[in-house]
Amino acid sequence: MKTSKIVSVVLVLTIGLFLSSCNTSEELTGDSFNYWQSNALTRMILHGSVHTMTEHNSTSQTVSTFNTDGNLTSTVHTDTSSTTTMTYSYENGKLLSKTEAYLSNSSSSTFTTTYEYGNVGKYVPLRLYHVCEVGLVPSLSAVIEGDSRTDYVFNGTDELSVVDSYLGTPYNTTIIHYSGNYPSSYTLYNGNISMSFAENGMFNSYTENYPSIQMEESRVSTFLQDDAFQLLEKEVTTIRYMSDTSTINSVSTITINYTYNDHKYLTEVRSNEGITQWFDYDYDSAGNWTVRNSRYFNSLVPWVDNPTETRCFTYY
Repeated sequence: MKTSKIVSVVLVLTIGLFLSSCNTSEELTGDSFNYWQSNALTRMILHGSVHTMTEHNSTSQTVSTFNTDGNLTSTVHTDTSSTTTMTYSYENGKLLSKTEAYLSNSSSSTFTTTYEYGNVGKYVPLRLYHVCEVGLVPSLSAVIEGDSRTDYVFNGTDELSVVDSYLGTPYNTTIIHYSGNYPSSYTLYNGNISMSFAENGMFNSYTENYPSIQMEESRVSTFLQDDAFQLLEKEVTTIRYMSDTSTINSVSTITINYTYNDHKYLTEVRSNEGITQWFDYDYDSAGNWTVRNSRYFNSLVPWVDNPTETRCFTYY
C-alpha cells in the first residue's frame, strides 16, 4: 500500500500530461480546437512528428516513445539507483485506457491504473491539488488503482462529487462547482480553489487560497493566451501574517514572471525578490531544442551555471 501511494504521487504529473491527450468517442466542441483534447506532443511543446525523444541531464536519462497520433506509448526513466518504465494503452489509438508502471528497485509487481469515461461533455480535474499543473480530462468518470478508486459523479450539470474509495468503502468526497463544462471553484480541506478558462479550454487564471489563524497564503497564476500551448505568464503569492483571524500585521508579496521565445520555450524566470534564471537553446530542423543551458542568480549568490541538458529526436 505504501509503495503504491508513492508511485502514484511520483507519476501523477506525467500521467496528467497525457491522460487527457486524446479524443473521446464524442467530440466536445465540434470542429474548434480544445487544448484538453490535444496530444502529448502539444502538452510537451514539441514540434513535428516526433517518434522518440531521449533526454539527458547530469544524473538521469529518459526515453519517450510516441505513436503516429502524437500520444505517448512508453517512457523509460533511468537514474543512478533505478529504472522506471511506464507504458500507455489506448482505445482506438487515442483514448487512454490503462497505464502500467514498473520500478526496477521495487519488490512489488507492475502498478496498473485504468480509466473510465462516462461524463461526456465535461472536463474533469485528474487531481485536486494544483489543477493547473496536472490538467483536465475530457469525459473522465473513474480512475482505478489497485484496491483504490476515484469516481467522478455529476449531481445535475453544475456540481461534481469526487469520491475516493478503498476496498469499496468511500472515505472522502469533494464537491466541485462547475460553470458550463469547466470546474469553477471548490474547497479542499481548508483551502479555497477557483479558476477560469479561455474559449479554447486553456486556463486564464488559477487561484489557491489557504487561510489560517496566524497566516493566510494565496497564489494567483495567470496564463498567456496562445493558439496551441498553455504557457504560465505570472505567479503572485501573497502572505498575510495575522494576529487573529481578522487583524493583519504585515503582508508579503512574491511576484514571478515567465518569458518565452518564438519556439514557445522558457527563456527567463524573474522574481521581485531578485532571483533570476535564464535559459538558452540549440535547435534541430523541426524547431525542438536539443541543448539547453541555464544560469541562476539571486541577490546573495553570484551567477551559477546549471548542468547542460540535451535531447535527441527521431521522427516519423
